[in-house]
Amino acid sequence: MLNTLNNLHIYYSINAKYDNYSWSEGNRGKISEKERWIVSELSEVAKSYMEFYEKRKTNEMIRLLDRFLIDEVSQKYVPVIRNELWDDSPEMSERINGIYWTLGKLLRALDTMLHPIAPYLTDNLFESIFGARESIITYGFEPVDGGLSTGHWWINTVLCGASYHCPIARG
Repeated sequence: MLNTLNNLHIYYSINAKYDNYSWSEGNRGKISEKERWIVSELSEVAKSYMEFYEKRKTNEMIRLLDRFLIDEVSQKYVPVIRNELWDDSPEMSERINGIYWTLGKLLRALDTMLHPIAPYLTDNLFESIFGARESIITYGFEPVDGGLSTGHWWINTVLCGASYHCPIARG
C-alpha cells in the first residue's frame, strides 16, 4: 500500500509539473462525475476510518485505506482519467485542472489518514508534493468542496476537523 501511495505521488508530481499545475483549494478547474464519485468514496472511507480510529482498530484502518487506495484510486480512478490527463488540447486545460485538483485532494486526505501509521513517509510525501513546511499533523483533515460532497453530517467533523465550522454540505 505504501508503495502505491508513493507511486501515486510520483505520478501526480511528474504530470502536474509537466502541465505547470500547482495545487490549491481555489485551483479546482472543471469537475466531472468521475471526481464526484471518487470524492464521495473518499467521504465514506473517512467516516469508517474515524470510527475505526476512535476504537483503536488499527488493522481495520489499514485494510480500509489499502482497499480504497489500491482498488478505487489506483485501479479504477487513475486509469479512467489517464487519457484526459494526457490530452494536450487547449480546450482540456480546465478539465485537466479538475483532475489534478481531485488527485491532490485524494493524496492530501490519504497522507493525513495514513500519518498515524507511517508518519515519516507521509510527512515526506506531503512536503514534497504540497510544499508543507511543517508536519502534516498540524494540518488535520481538510474540507471537501461543497459541490463534490455527499452532504453527510460527518463530513464537517471528519474531513474538516471538529475544531471549526466547515460549510460543506448543501441540501
